[in-house]
Amino acid sequence: METSDNYDSYLYEIYGSQGFIPSQLTWLNNELSSNQDKTNVLFYHFDFNDDINLETLGADMALWGHTHGNTDDYVHPYDIGTDNVCDETMAYRMIRVNNAELAPENTIYVNSIGENLTIEYNEENNGLFDSLSATITNNHDKTFQHGVVKFIMPLSEYGYTVTNGTLEQIIAAGNYNICYINVNIEQ
Repeated sequence: METSDNYDSYLYEIYGSQGFIPSQLTWLNNELSSNQDKTNVLFYHFDFNDDINLETLGADMALWGHTHGNTDDYVHPYDIGTDNVCDETMAYRMIRVNNAELAPENTIYVNSIGENLTIEYNEENNGLFDSLSATITNNHDKTFQHGVVKFIMPLSEYGYTVTNGTLEQIIAAGNYNICYINVNIEQ
């Protein structure tokens, strides 16, 4: 594995001295200026030359990756580097949003065999069964208020009945419907 200094030198050779070219920064500044009444969150890969100043841009949060590690910044404007979902790390980060208030949380890890959050259907979820249930096991120390479970269901003239969730969306997909159910996943 390359050291950070060697890797940064390698990136410099590819991308040059700027993480963002001037036209990109101008575009970003114009976009954020025209949306001052909204919460502004930036997603990008990496700022190689510290070109982005969140306070100057009026941004509320930046989420970026590339370093395969975490930088935890819990002071507004939030500048948060997120660990990766690949390389068997299976990391993700929750950002809670309530009335345009952002609340970033620490990185969560699925773990190497994915046992922290699992779903098991009572039958195969393939559109052949007109009655289907799912059991979610949450071994995290947090609740997920707006989880979404996807059920593949046969076409129905009568609609669908949902227990312990709310039917949010139905998407027609040929010979079956994909039903998205909003659920509260307790810890």
